[in-house]
Amino acid sequence: MDINFDLAVKNGRVFTSKGQVSTDIWIKDGRIAALGGAHRSEEKIDARGMLVLPGAIDVHVHFRDPGPNYKEDWASGSASAAAGGVTAVIDQPNTVPRTMDARSFEKKLDIARHRSLVDYRGLGHWGDILL
Repeated sequence: MDINFDLAVKNGRVFTSKGQVSTDIWIKDGRIAALGGAHRSEEKIDARGMLVLPGAIDVHVHFRDPGPNYKEDWASGSASAAAGGVTAVIDQPNTVPRTMDARSFEKKLDIARHRSLVDYRGLGHWGDILL
């Protein structure tokens, strides 16, 4: 059965268990569905000569939202992350107020839910325990 994919990233250099290969990446519903082969797609990207890598995860960001977000907030920080190939971030608990309890943690996650352009997690403190 031939699948009609949403996107084909053609001729990219990809790392597999067999090393670096030049191949096509087939995307369906926002996920990699196949490597190589001859398929159909709605959209094509020519990646000839380019290295195709998965998104990076930044495990230590300070988006300062809520708080002194003139330094950086979820909107600006996540936009910068996405522009640099970062697809997920973990925000640190040094906001104002500090992320010290379940209520402040939920508030921080709610802000991220509405403003972040990338996947996210947050850190918080409960006494000496890191959430």
